[in-house]
Amino acid sequence: MLDAVDESDELRVSKTLGELSKDIDRAVARLRAYLEHAVAELSQAAPDFRYRFVETRDKKPREVARAIEEQNLTSDQVLEIDDLIGGRVVVVSPSDVREFAGYLVDDPGSPIQTAEAEAIDDDSGYRATHVKGRISCGAFVAGCEIQIRTALADAWAVVSRADIYRRSDLARLLPKLAQTQARALAAADDALELIREESKRPSPAEPTGEPKPPVLPSEPVVVTDVEISRDSVPNASDDEVYIITHPLSHDRVDAFYEEFLKDREQTASGEKVFRRADAFAVSDDWKDEVAAGFNVLLHRGPFVDGASWAPYRTWQFAVAGEQHLLNRLDTLLRNNAVFSDAEVRLNWKDIFVAVDNLRARLNSPSLVVVTGRLPTELMVDLHNHVVPEWELDQDLRALWIEGAYDGIPILNIRDDDAPYALFVVDLREFATLTRYSPRAKLTVQAIDHVRAREVLAKRPDAVKVPDGRPDNETERILHLLLHVQVLMYESYEIKPGNSAAALGARLTPPPAT
Repeated sequence: MLDAVDESDELRVSKTLGELSKDIDRAVARLRAYLEHAVAELSQAAPDFRYRFVETRDKKPREVARAIEEQNLTSDQVLEIDDLIGGRVVVVSPSDVREFAGYLVDDPGSPIQTAEAEAIDDDSGYRATHVKGRISCGAFVAGCEIQIRTALADAWAVVSRADIYRRSDLARLLPKLAQTQARALAAADDALELIREESKRPSPAEPTGEPKPPVLPSEPVVVTDVEISRDSVPNASDDEVYIITHPLSHDRVDAFYEEFLKDREQTASGEKVFRRADAFAVSDDWKDEVAAGFNVLLHRGPFVDGASWAPYRTWQFAVAGEQHLLNRLDTLLRNNAVFSDAEVRLNWKDIFVAVDNLRARLNSPSLVVVTGRLPTELMVDLHNHVVPEWELDQDLRALWIEGAYDGIPILNIRDDDAPYALFVVDLREFATLTRYSPRAKLTVQAIDHVRAREVLAKRPDAVKVPDGRPDNETERILHLLLHVQVLMYESYEIKPGNSAAALGARLTPPPAT
């Protein structure tokens, strides 16, 4: 139950907060921008990171008055409250909590100073990791706390706060019931984490052969299996024998394909900006010559019914596919855009002055592109100049679309090797994007002894033998039998139009200090 707050104390605090309201609002917006940037970076870079949502807030006067009393402060010390500015990031599993907390603590570009993480698992049933520090926004510095929780732990925390601890008449009974339920949810979180860790037993998928096969199947999904007897794998464990000798599940392969299609829709930044510019089309005629994708070895277990393997995540396949498409757009821009002679300094004020100058020379400017991995500080500051990504209409919500400037979407092609550059484009005039159907083609092909020997003849290091197992040809063949070859391709074509419809400028980073 929450303690009562003296009304006069609340009024004094309210007056102080009113005087600081503009600075506090800016700090809350800055924290939101940073957290959105951080989850996007991890979603793109970390194969297993998953999050649900991000939100930020500032403490209300009554809560601030209570915190002042609890922390032995005075009403003019509100900026010293360690969670005056707050954020909440809800992720999927405990490992996501640890990964995101580590990112916040270690990020050298973070606006949160002296950040420290504390894992909390108290007797009330509350589970979370709190990252605390001081957020800076110009000369304004205030206490900041980010709560990172799994979806299950967050559901418990929200219900317990809203429906239990505010009820003084149920102060003894409901907390005990809530603690019991919290333990059950914690056990579920831990079980999900065990499943997730178990599903990552083999080495990561490794590329095999050329990036594109000579002929792709006509069907969207093809499964090619083989029969292998128990006697042909005498050195395999019982679990390995089960995976090798049981057939591939068409249902599991179809589920993998459907999950990829869903993830691909969420990452389709290129489609969204071309569609918005009325420069996107879908064709029923698949084109092998512009198809691109993956040819990799994945463990067979997730595709076998009854095997103790969690399904594969397809998010990184989707992210990599979109990154490849955006890199093709980047190349087209660099090779065809008309560049100005002047260089633009790498700050938003100068960048948007350049955008205004460039778009004045185009008939219908519909896209701003900034290339290169921009500094964290610059990305966090973007929300001060544009409509930020989280406030965009749903038809523009996707990775790489960072916001909108005067109604024009801003696309950041974050390739580590790409030099900084700015482009303003009339997409409808400059190029068209065509997606050929089906949305993707997937082939899952089992490996038998003959195929395993062929692969090893070309690539002796095609699979990694786990530690503790003999590193010889027999063992390598066994581990190839435990894999399938997965080919996933999509067919896009960017057809260039009028090169004068794209104008560019080189961005110059500030000198190193």
